[in-house]
Amino acid sequence: MSTHIDQDVPATLIWLEEGAVATTQMFQASPSDLIHGPDTWPHFDEAFRSAMHMPRPDENLPWIKVGERIIGPEDLRKMYVPSSDEEL
Repeated sequence: MSTHIDQDVPATLIWLEEGAVATTQMFQASPSDLIHGPDTWPHFDEAFRSAMHMPRPDENLPWIKVGERIIGPEDLRKMYVPSSDEEL
C-alpha cells in the first residue's frame, strides 16, 4: 500500500460498526444512511485529526476516503503518532 496521501483533495470521514468494511458508496451516502457521517473535510489531516481525537460514537471505527483511496481503522491507527503530552 502506498503511504502517499494527496493533501490537496477533500477527505471524507465515516464511522462504521466494528467488522464492517467501507465501500465507495458509503462515502457518498446521506448522513441519515449511516450511523455517523459522512463528514467532508478540506484536507486529509483534518479528517485524520478528527478521527483520532473524537470520542468514538457507539464504539464505531473511523474510515477515511481521500481521492480514490479508502483508509481503514487499522491503517489509521498505524499512521497515528501521539504528541509527547498525550497518554498512550
